Amino acid sequence: EFTGGQFALSDATFDLNLLLFPVADISSQGIGGQISTLPGGGAVTTTGTAAASATGGFPAADHPVTLNTGIFDISSPAGSSMIDLSTDPQVLPPAGTPTIELTEAGGSGVQRDYDVRLVFPINSSIAADAGIVTATVDVAGSLVAVGTASVTVAPLLLTIDPASGAARIENISTEAVEFDGYTIASDGGQGDSLRTTFRSLEDQGVGSWNEANLSAGRLSELHPFGEQLLEPGGELILAGVYDPARPADLTFAFTGPTGELIDGFVEYAAIDLTGDFNADGTVDGADYALWRNNLGGPGATLQNRPEGSSGVVGEADLAAWQANFGKTTVAPSAGAVAAAPEPAAACCLAVLLGVVAGWSRRGVRVTG
Repeated sequence: EFTGGQFALSDATFDLNLLLFPVADISSQGIGGQISTLPGGGAVTTTGTAAASATGGFPAADHPVTLNTGIFDISSPAGSSMIDLSTDPQVLPPAGTPTIELTEAGGSGVQRDYDVRLVFPINSSIAADAGIVTATVDVAGSLVAVGTASVTVAPLLLTIDPASGAARIENISTEAVEFDGYTIASDGGQGDSLRTTFRSLEDQGVGSWNEANLSAGRLSELHPFGEQLLEPGGELILAGVYDPARPADLTFAFTGPTGELIDGFVEYAAIDLTGDFNADGTVDGADYALWRNNLGGPGATLQNRPEGSSGVVGEADLAAWQANFGKTTVAPSAGAVAAAPEPAAACCLAVLLGVVAGWSRRGVRVTG
């Protein structure tokens, strides 16, 4: 959302219609005002490094332009008329789809600075009446807003599964992200929406995460020894975070390596675990058995295969299963205390013995 942009008049033409005199002069001084861009549906033509918002957009109908700075002077042999926009502001609706150009100008850490240029097509009229002079100023051209914007980049997305109540913290940026704390909160306006019996990162034995001040309105964990690193596309799964019977009112924030608190994005969508080949919400030995029994067979026999997989069941599927072994979106039972799982290496080693046996039975030679 870009609100309160100052603008300059550019490429505009003025047509003057006088009741008494066909000849008159028009001039303008220091024209400026406000452009209000309101969230809504639709799309906008963007260039540069701009990215469209999934929930916003910039429809032309939602962009009123208010001229509230400067003066229009209209003069003729019979008299003159002055429109002081500070006391007589004029609202001009855009006549087409605006264009937004963002050019990255610098920044550091999670801050990004942009040069912003907004171009709004205008085709509207301003009426002036002063004594015997009556005029209509037709503004046909473009209003151009030029300025700068600083943006706090939120590279982490919290996805809430509205059916299972699971949550996924995902790095949606193109760079690795380090963080050492996070908070998921419910505004509590219609009853808190969180479960304190969720399967936390501490429960899963991930890094040095520790639960902190859990309540039905706030779930937090801290990573006191160093930072958690998430590569692009990396994810962490929390089971049983959200109560699907409660309002969808969650917010998400995380702490960067220098202590800054960053607001992340929240969306509500189904969470499918890659490697959960039987789609029961848990990546476990049953999925390995399904992979083993269909090795070399049609890919359609497995659900939740790795992204881009379209061929027969193969080693890429096994690698995805290994990478996600132990993840679950199934909420712990009420009152249950989740225990840290066995070390992933030991679990995978035990199952991989079965993999070797399965390959051997199929005549595949394993070396090394």
